[in-house]
Amino acid sequence: MKRDSGLIVYVALSATTLFWGLSFVATKLALETLHPALLLFVRFSVAGVILLMLLPRGALRTLSARNHFLLFATAAFEPGLYFLFETLALQRIHAAEASLIVATIPMVVLLLSAVFLGERSNWKVGAGIALSMAGVAVMALLGEKSAIHSSLSAQGYLFMVGAVITASGYITLARNLTRRLSALIVTTMQMVYGGLFFAPAALLKWRSFSLQGVSWRSLAGLGFLIVFATVAAFFCYNFALTRTKAAAASVYLNGIPVVTAIAAWVLLGERLTYAQAAGGSLILLSVYLVNFYSREEVPTPETILE
Repeated sequence: MKRDSGLIVYVALSATTLFWGLSFVATKLALETLHPALLLFVRFSVAGVILLMLLPRGALRTLSARNHFLLFATAAFEPGLYFLFETLALQRIHAAEASLIVATIPMVVLLLSAVFLGERSNWKVGAGIALSMAGVAVMALLGEKSAIHSSLSAQGYLFMVGAVITASGYITLARNLTRRLSALIVTTMQMVYGGLFFAPAALLKWRSFSLQGVSWRSLAGLGFLIVFATVAAFFCYNFALTRTKAAAASVYLNGIPVVTAIAAWVLLGERLTYAQAAGGSLILLSVYLVNFYSREEVPTPETILE
């Protein structure tokens, strides 16, 4: 990554990691009194409306039918299937446990980006991913109440595996799209198509919905999910993908368990163990290794707004 333009990418990816790490806790809070179908529909449809208002006039007129198809496919992976799987998982397992499984995404992205995008990663990216996976292993294997030792439903772990696969597909498709389209357009259409993806299930639950039964904790969680974990985080990540490789950007996702573990400890009372602290340190070191010691050339960034 070029040092003269790298700082803004580091900031964007760090913000993404922070917001997505907190999103696991926010989702747990929102699910206390909101049905998953309604939560997902409101989250992404409102985010889509916000982003449409931020787009320059006529920005979408230049999109071809092929671009719309690829944008719909990207949205079907994430937010579509990914957040369906994640939300179902968070009804069954702890937030910190779910975020541990998310940390395996870079390994899948490394494979997909090599096969479909022709991206070659140097040894530093590979070493960074290996180090981050070691951090995940420490958190999972040595923690008293880790994902492996938990007595909660195994279905939650299977749903998170599905989330990992679909998130990796999203990152690969988005990296391809952001080579030609601005980050704002890609993010906007992701949210618009994502809202449409969840609309049918939400309509089925709408008749039985009562606002009086929704707590302030759930509304606060929903608000955070819309503004920070959706609008801000997806824009930051898609922007970063215009300036760096998919595999390198995905390494930052391994910082999510660190953020989630701390937030879950503070806000949900989930236990923060020494193993989580040690594993989190390895994960942060892996991000430093990949991004601060990599001098590979990357494509010239496209403009954020078209």
